Amino acid sequence: MQAVKDATKENEFRKVELGDYVREFSLRFRAGIVPDADTAQFIEEYSSGLGWPEMTIVRNIKDTEPPRYASPEAEEQAILAAQGKTRALLDMLRAVAADGDRNALSELVQLLAKNVSWLEGYSYHEKGNLKELAAHLGSWPVMFNSRPRKQQQVADYLARIGLAPEYDPALGWHQPTGAVEVRDPEPPRFNNPEEKGRAILQTSYLAGRLLEELQHHVADGNLLATVKFVILLEANVTWLESYSVRDKGNLKAIASLAQVWPVMMERCSRRTKAGVEYLKKIEQGTKAQISLSPKWGNSHRKGGRDDGAVATHYAMGIRIAVHSARTFFQSYDKKLETNGPLSRAAWENIPQWIKDAGKLAPLTKESAPQWFEIGWQLLVEKHNGHPENDEQLRKLGSFRRLHSVRQEQQKNITALTAQSNIYDGIKQRIREALISLAPTS
Repeated sequence: MQAVKDATKENEFRKVELGDYVREFSLRFRAGIVPDADTAQFIEEYSSGLGWPEMTIVRNIKDTEPPRYASPEAEEQAILAAQGKTRALLDMLRAVAADGDRNALSELVQLLAKNVSWLEGYSYHEKGNLKELAAHLGSWPVMFNSRPRKQQQVADYLARIGLAPEYDPALGWHQPTGAVEVRDPEPPRFNNPEEKGRAILQTSYLAGRLLEELQHHVADGNLLATVKFVILLEANVTWLESYSVRDKGNLKAIASLAQVWPVMMERCSRRTKAGVEYLKKIEQGTKAQISLSPKWGNSHRKGGRDDGAVATHYAMGIRIAVHSARTFFQSYDKKLETNGPLSRAAWENIPQWIKDAGKLAPLTKESAPQWFEIGWQLLVEKHNGHPENDEQLRKLGSFRRLHSVRQEQQKNITALTAQSNIYDGIKQRIREALISLAPTS
């Protein structure tokens, strides 16, 4: 708790992000009646925040400008301070998670997923610091699942950074063996669930900000920051696997909803098989409303292009957007509007697409077309009515460019018709991708 208090002093005037606001309101809502005006504000702000999610293809992630310091010594001190504070905050999340708390474990996993994914994105334009570190290590944190496609992506990533192809214990950190003997620290005690919930959110927020600070140094090519950043990820990813041996139910509950999971991986088939077995044990993805088939996302490969990956990326965006709206509507329908006239008016005014999403059945191959129609509206709106003007989406739909000529509807294709055909092609490919990734039932 002291780490949280110390870090809070430096962030007294932080901007409240939507996710933090939602979770804070949920805590208040569970604790008792929330004033009518506050409830109405929550409905308006949250519903206006729903829509197309911020999704970036990993290799396209851009790095921000790093901070500048008066001397190398000052930069080193800043890096070590950020690493120390982050470690203390993550240790606190782990202690609460080890006590069986689902929210603490969820926050920890989200922090790991965000930063492990960032590291992979940085590997496409790294400044030599990743390769220099990886050359001395036998394992590396990755986002992983049991699908062959994802496993190949991980293998390519590890080869790209030059991780040793065969694990040698003398090179790097030991693997999570003998995990049963690991003992978790005593978790902090709280006066009530609301105090605990706020402490978890604050700790997660502060740890996230400090990890972003370290990211800036890593992206600038700083080797010390790279070492400290990877050590933080390794320690917590390894802890997740060791905790799975004595899981109190919260790890499986979170893992079953996750499409990918942070894992320490080596460049050998033995560790890949062990990783798959680990994911089976924690039931990763079994309740994620995602098909468990290893085939989805593998279609539409042409030469060096991978249109299946692009279609799947946007299909996942639709799933996230519609799922968020559906969950919001179903969680609060008939609850929030009863707080008073302002709440009722705000609830009536939420966008129609959110109300429609709230009435959808869970995502399956049968319901996927209905999910798609709502999500497609959001994707089109994001691209100002013309998704065919986006470079990646245009390539995705280009297979239909001459459709009108092939169907003998026109002798010569006009520019306007070609645009319309590409638009239809984009829609067809993403619709197929959403149906493909949806579970059977």
